[in-house]
Amino acid sequence: MTTINSCRLLGSLAAVIAGFGFSLPANAVSSCTTPDASVTITTCFFDLTAAPSTTQSPTSAVLNGGIFRVPAIDSELGQGFIVGTGVFQPFLRIQEQGNGSADGIESGFNTDGRAGVGQAAKELDNHDKGGTNWNHSIKLSDIPTITVCDGGGSTGSNCHQYYEFLLDINEQGNDTNAGLSLDEFKLFVAGVGDITGSSAKGSCAPDSTNGGSFALCGATEVYDMDQTPGGDASLLLDYRNFSGSGNGLDLQTLIPVEKFSGVASNSYVYLYSKFGATDQKCKHGSGADYPCQTPGGPLSSAAGKLDYSADAGFEEWSIRKKIPLPATALMIGLGLVMMGLTQRRRPQMV
Repeated sequence: MTTINSCRLLGSLAAVIAGFGFSLPANAVSSCTTPDASVTITTCFFDLTAAPSTTQSPTSAVLNGGIFRVPAIDSELGQGFIVGTGVFQPFLRIQEQGNGSADGIESGFNTDGRAGVGQAAKELDNHDKGGTNWNHSIKLSDIPTITVCDGGGSTGSNCHQYYEFLLDINEQGNDTNAGLSLDEFKLFVAGVGDITGSSAKGSCAPDSTNGGSFALCGATEVYDMDQTPGGDASLLLDYRNFSGSGNGLDLQTLIPVEKFSGVASNSYVYLYSKFGATDQKCKHGSGADYPCQTPGGPLSSAAGKLDYSADAGFEEWSIRKKIPLPATALMIGLGLVMMGLTQRRRPQMV
């Protein structure tokens, strides 16, 4: 199992390799309220669209113990050190099939099974068939763990371990269509890695599907971001924060290790996610006084301008397998090695 300590601040070669500085966010309020008591809030929206900067803390949400966080602009995730062709290697790519029934909603899960591809296939909107380079099984032992400590220290009384999943989205970069919603995120475990069947809630025993309608036949649900007080949640993302290939990741998802309590390390892990269901319902001027509520109140005006449907390329989920060194850090490391060799070869003065 790969372990990454994320409590150290950048500043040394070792820190570049091992950490990126992160403080445990305070638990977000998981239910939404509105000034108008006559309006019933069925979905709580978490606005993660704010552009990260070197002076502003990235936005994050805590759902069912999981942390969903936009990377800092100056972190290894935000600067794109581990993304780009040949470096970011997804285990799942999802893209809505563009046949006449396209509705801006896409969903899928990773598997080695090959039941076909497309909206009519059992793998939903998987961009690739199972058992390929971009859609395949992963085991629990493959997923890196990250230690997150409150306050950013490397040790302390409030440190927790999380499994890490990384998301790179691909949307249009204009002021209207750059948005994308993550409406469902679930994790399942099973003894095999080639499951292809899914169905509605309750029809795939012994699945545990509390809080959602998706069930994966023959697998056990271990995490659902909607299992929080207040019900359904959706995360609102903005592609422009890290637009373009290799410019950074859009979301870091950290799931508590204890959610997998009792699960064998060689068990297969399935990630199911749904994007785009929020569509245009959060746009200001849609007719509702409070079309979308966040835990802090109505959605911001900037976030309220976006269409959150899926209307461009594929979304990719990956796990960290290696952290390439930035060019400057690599040169420093090589320089130190060369200095050491030179000193060893210097003849002794007599």
